[in-house]
Amino acid sequence: MAPPHGKITFLQSGTRRKTDKKQFQSMLDESKKLSTNIPIMRAHFPDECRLIKEWHTNKSLVFFDFNETGNNEHSILWLLFPITPSGSAYLSPFSRSSFIELFNHDNFDEYFKNIIAPIHTELVNGERKQQAINSHNSTNTMSGFDKYLRNKQRRQRRL
Repeated sequence: MAPPHGKITFLQSGTRRKTDKKQFQSMLDESKKLSTNIPIMRAHFPDECRLIKEWHTNKSLVFFDFNETGNNEHSILWLLFPITPSGSAYLSPFSRSSFIELFNHDNFDEYFKNIIAPIHTELVNGERKQQAINSHNSTNTMSGFDKYLRNKQRRQRRL
């Protein structure tokens, strides 16, 4: 898979506007943590967070920096995965020191190819499977009244 970020990666300040950090935290609190080996959050209402709304449709990789700790070793950034076909927003914490090390040693493209792209592919495949299950279930579930009407029409055809 070719990097969708086209060799451009953004590091966006999450403290530029007064409300960004509060909106982002609120969105994270309402998000669903996926049951994966690494922490990945699926944002339920990404449009309610201005940062996500502005950057989510961008084809480049975006990291948000909220300056959460003064200690660079334990400070985290938030990775916004590329948009999925269904438009879902997925986020994952990312070590600031790892981010700096990957770029200083020119290893980010390799990291993207081996780590980020496969995770994104799994997220997309998981969404497709869920959509297939949902569409199958919606065609098999009928209200009692709809079943009654269907059976009534069948009985009328027999006569």
